Amino acid sequence: MRILQKCYSRRGVAIASVSCPNCNAASEDTAHLFFRCGLAKDVMRLVRRWWNLGLQTFNSYSDWLAV
Repeated sequence: MRILQKCYSRRGVAIASVSCPNCNAASEDTAHLFFRCGLAKDVMRLVRRWWNLGLQTFNSYSDWLAV
């Protein structure tokens, strides 16, 4: 639901913040949520270890789906 805040703010609806609630370092969007946020990177590091993918990094959906 928070990702919708960015859409609302574009339409002029007053929103307290469009920053990521996990890191407050960037605007919240799907790319940040899944690939750029520190929390997302930590989760992906655990997933890579679980799937034995080594040090491969994912910066986009296409990178992730290419595995």
